[in-house]
Order: sequence, then C-alpha cells, then structure tokens
Amino acid sequence: MPNAMTTSKNNKTVKIRTLLFLAILTISCVNKPADKVDFLVTENNVGVFKKGMTVKEVLDIVPKVHIKKVVDKDNYENSYDDYQYFDTSKTHLLTLTPTIRDDIQSKIN
Repeated sequence: MPNAMTTSKNNKTVKIRTLLFLAILTISCVNKPADKVDFLVTENNVGVFKKGMTVKEVLDIVPKVHIKKVVDKDNYENSYDDYQYFDTSKTHLLTLTPTIRDDIQSKIN
C-alpha cells in the first residue's frame, strides 16, 4: 500500500509531465510555418495574408524559400514587381502585387 510521501511524489511527477506536454504543444502551435496554415479565403484574408499588409510584413512571416520576387513589364512597358508565393512542393499558390513598385513598405493588393 503506497504511503502519503509516494503519492505526493507521483502527483508532482504527473503535474510536471502535464505542464511540459502543454508547453511543447503550445510552442508547436505558435511556431506553425506559413505554408502549413490552411488557406482560408475571406473578403479580407487569404490564409495568413491580410488586406492592407505591407510587403515587409509578408516577407517577415513567410520563409524566404517560399517567396519569389518577379520584376517585369506589361504590354504598355510599365514595369511592376510581384511577389509569388510557393508551397513546399514548389507549386505557385498566390501572387501578391504591391501598390507602389520597389517599396517594401507598400501595401499589397
């Protein structure tokens, strides 16, 4: 039959293990990469991208390997820069266009 001291140690061990498990679970959810987030499309969002975000904010949250900057000209010789977003299998998912060319503080369309 266990005594009070053994039961107390077991309770502490269970509490510590539970807290450790919850801490690891919380950290893994907080550090979820952008390519693992569901791309729910709403009026103001496409996945982690929100209407009014700046190019810099996008570049800060998305791993560099998933973003490719494309500079080109349209049929009227107007140059533009787009930021193409790719998933881990290199599939093009989304193109973000800033309102002002070559300005990372510019908001995306």
